[in-house]
Amino acid sequence: MIYADRFAGLFTVKTFWITSLLIVEMLFFSANCATIPEQGDLKASLKESAEKYWKMRMDEKYEDTYKMEDKEGLPPFEAYLQKVKAMRRFAVAKYTITNESVEGEKGTVTVYLEVMLSAPRPIPSGFGDAWIYRNGRWRHVLPQEVHK
Repeated sequence: MIYADRFAGLFTVKTFWITSLLIVEMLFFSANCATIPEQGDLKASLKESAEKYWKMRMDEKYEDTYKMEDKEGLPPFEAYLQKVKAMRRFAVAKYTITNESVEGEKGTVTVYLEVMLSAPRPIPSGFGDAWIYRNGRWRHVLPQEVHK
């Protein structure tokens, strides 16, 4: 009897730790799986992020857009502000985000702008806008000329 009682306590503690470790491993595994959205979700979240970003750019909320930029190679805020303001030489009448595409962690949208020049009507213009998916969110990738 004494022999069995000693091992009964040992098995209970051992079983507790093994069970605890298995639960922790399962939580880490499920948390990692939950952070990888499906392709359709990535496209939808890319479009949502791009629309939010460009709305803030049009509203000249540059501190907010700076926070959405990919940090790799990002210049200090003052340099960023100067270059981003210089890129907006003309009044924009309208903008549209289309053609979202995702390949792995890289995404691209097309930004169509209607720019007001001296012409009686807005002039359409479009360009590809690069994004990267890092740490569970889309980050805007600045064009190389802004990094310099």
